[in-house]
This record gives sequence, C-alpha cells and structure tokens, in this order.
Amino acid sequence: MLTDTHLSNEGNDTVNNISSVDSEIGFDFLIHLGNITNGDNPEKITRQLMKWEIEKYKNSVKNKKLLISQGNTDGYRNERYLGQLSLNMMTDEIWSAETEFLNSYDNIKKPLEKPYYYIDFPKKNFRVVVLCSYFYQIDTQINMYEKYERISVEQARWLKNEALNCKGMVVLIFSHKIPKSRFSTGKDPLIYNGCSLEPILAILQQAKKNGVNIVGWFSGGYNYDSEIEVGGINHIVIDSQVPHNPPQNTHEWARYSKNRDLKTVNQDCWDAVVVDKKERKIKMFRFGAGEDRILEY
Repeated sequence: MLTDTHLSNEGNDTVNNISSVDSEIGFDFLIHLGNITNGDNPEKITRQLMKWEIEKYKNSVKNKKLLISQGNTDGYRNERYLGQLSLNMMTDEIWSAETEFLNSYDNIKKPLEKPYYYIDFPKKNFRVVVLCSYFYQIDTQINMYEKYERISVEQARWLKNEALNCKGMVVLIFSHKIPKSRFSTGKDPLIYNGCSLEPILAILQQAKKNGVNIVGWFSGGYNYDSEIEVGGINHIVIDSQVPHNPPQNTHEWARYSKNRDLKTVNQDCWDAVVVDKKERKIKMFRFGAGEDRILEY
C-alpha cells in the first residue's frame, strides 16, 4: 500500500523495493491510494503520464494486479475554463478510460464509467472496496468545473446496497481521503447513541451490525501516519511516498516522518499489510520512514 507518488523520480526506487519484497512473499495486489500525477499538466500529457505511471506500479508485483483510487491531483489543467486556469480536472469518462485495465481482473464489480469498485478474493473470503473521495460538476458550454471532497449520494447508495451487501466477508476499504473525518475537518463526526450522524460512517456501522467484518478504512492524502477508531470503525492513514518536511501546524493525532532525505532508507514510505483473520488483527509493516503498526478489528 502506498500513496501520493506525484510522478516522483524516487518512485523508481520504491518500485524496485516493492518488487524485491514481492519476489519473497508474493503480494495479492498493490494498492495505490491516489495522487499518481500532479494535476497541472494539459490533458493529453497527463493521460500519457498516467499510463506510464500505472504501468510502472503494475509491473512492481509479479501478478501485475494494481488497484488504484483517484486522488485530488489525479487530473489535468485547462486554461479555457472560468478563472483562466483550472487544475486537477478529472471526469468519470477519462478516469474510466485510463483505468480500463481494472476490468480485466477476476471477481471485480465496477459500475460503468464510475471511479469506484470492489473486488473479491473468494478463496480468502476477502472483499476490497475502493472508493472515490471526490465528485465534480462540469459544464462544457460555459467552461465551468467544480470539484468537491465528498462521497457522492450515488456512490453512497452503491456502497450501502452493493459493495457492503456481503454478510460474513472480511472487507477492507481504501480511498485517497476520508471526507468529513477528523483528518479533513479537524474533528470526528458526531456519534449519538452509538450511531454516527455522518451518513457514510453510519453506512459502515450498519454493515458491521449486519455481519460484515470491516477491517478498516485506509487512506492517504494527508502526509502523515495515523490510526483512530471512530464509531467502531478503524480509520488508518498512511504517509506519502514523496519525501517532505513536517508542516508548521501539526495535529496531536498525527505522526510526521522526519529525515526524509533522498537516497536514504527514509526516502521510501509504503506498507505491507497483512490481515490476520484468526487473531482479528491488521499487521502493517513499514518499509522506509515511519513505524510498523498492529491494530485490532
């Protein structure tokens, strides 16, 4: 699991390191949590860069199974839109075209031209749900585009009625960000009588009550490591692959990696994730900057 690679040159070293570990243990898949591009190149260039990056990370594991979530900067720029310059633009049609390789995987269910999907691993009784943290509005006649950090109502309905309609299965949820969580807003959603008043968290809680074994909701996008339990659901954040310095304004719930110097061990930042169903534990092994983690679910 990794996130926020941003076309970095260091990504080549990360790919080699992932391949080395994969050759020893054999990962079921590689999950990229978004921001594989930078959002500031024209559309044609962005789409070509995305193809190259996807192929690079896909080839880092022997079975070539890459799952990917759309990040905020996974998009392109257009200077014809209102405001003269619109960045991070992405449509469902373009994203679906550039991630069409997902449709070749066995046991995947992906709504037509939507940026969210789930994939089952029947022999292990696992389901992986990949959400999109963003939705948009676009009008090409007046050249206006708006992007929002939210799980759309349409996606929420799919999550409730289809993706989490799997009693008895073990489910892992991945996205670039967790909208309306403390990571995005600075405070947890209100929990009243054990039930969240935030609709998406409430959907997860209800699924858990109905017998779905939700391991946790994993995300990137925040440039730190963190893990909290809210309303009985694990929220797990991973730091970015791109080396960076800690911000001036920090959060008490966040661990900020230090000494992310290039060409050192701390240049890397990705996790090998193991779900132990017998012990009901998530075991996360960090390669590079940061710490290993063991959580219960």
